[in-house]
Amino acid sequence: MLARAEDAEFLHALNAYRDVSITAESPDNYLNMSDDLIDKWSKLEEADKVRWAEKIALVHFRKAQVFANSKMYEKAAQELLNELDLQAVFGGKLEYATKTSDSFFVDLVELQAQVTAETGNDPLTSKVDYYFKKDGDGFVAARLELGDDIAGITVPNLGRDEALAVVHRLIRKDGKFVVSATKWLVAPNDELPDMMNEATREVTFDTNGMMVVRRVEVAPPLPKAGEESKGTTGPSDVAEEESSARLATDRKEIEVDPTRSDEKIPMSTKLIAVSVLIAMSIGLLMLTKRRN
Repeated sequence: MLARAEDAEFLHALNAYRDVSITAESPDNYLNMSDDLIDKWSKLEEADKVRWAEKIALVHFRKAQVFANSKMYEKAAQELLNELDLQAVFGGKLEYATKTSDSFFVDLVELQAQVTAETGNDPLTSKVDYYFKKDGDGFVAARLELGDDIAGITVPNLGRDEALAVVHRLIRKDGKFVVSATKWLVAPNDELPDMMNEATREVTFDTNGMMVVRRVEVAPPLPKAGEESKGTTGPSDVAEEESSARLATDRKEIEVDPTRSDEKIPMSTKLIAVSVLIAMSIGLLMLTKRRN
C-alpha cells in the first residue's frame, strides 16, 4: 500500500510539473515543481525508480538552464553534475540523453560554456566522454557519432575502422555562448581529441543542404585532455587556411635583390648596353680625328 501511495504521489507531482513551462513567468514556480518531482521520485522503490527514470530525465538540466538565465552559475553547475549522475545510473552518457541528441548536445555545450566562462571552472571536467576545451575566446566541443549518418543522410565511403565526429565551435554572442560553426570529421576510430587530429575527411553542407565531403591533408594538433588551447587553429580552420595559402601563391611576385642585379637582368639587355657603349666610343674617336 505504501509503495502504491508513493507511486500516486509521484504521478501527481509529474502531472503538476508538466503543467509548468520552463519559460513560465515565474522561474521559482518551475523550480519548486521540479524539486517536488525529484523528491517524490527519490522515495520510490528501486524498481519503480528505474521504471519512471525517463520521466525525470533532463529535469536537473532544465533547472541548470533556469539558474544560468538568472545568473546563478554555481547552482547551474551543481545541477549539471546532478543530471550527469542521474544519466550515468539510469540513462547512459549525458551527450546522448535524448532521442533528438544532436540538438540536445548543442544545448548542453552552450550551457557548459556559459557556466565555465562565468565560474572559471568546467563542472564536467574529466566526467564526460566528449571533448570540451577552451579555445581562444571561445570553446570547442566534439562528440563521436553513434552511426554513419548526419540527420539521416549517410556519409559515403565510411570505412569499417573509421568513425564520425561532430565538432562545434562556440563563441560569445549577446552575453551568451552559442555554436557558431559545425563540422563533421571522418577519421580512424580513436579517442578524442586524437581522432580529430587524424581526420582524413571533412563533411559540411552547402547552402542548398547538400552534403559536401572533402579530403583533409593536414589537421593541426588540438590540445589533449588536461591541456588548454592557446588559440591554436583546429581542424575546422583547414579550409580557410588552404584558401589563404592559394591566394598567397597566386599573388606571389618576383623580388629583385639589388646586390645581385646581374643575375636578374636578361642577356639581351646586356648586349644592347654593350653595343651602345661601343658606338659612343667610335663616335668620340672620329670626332677627335676631325678636329686634328
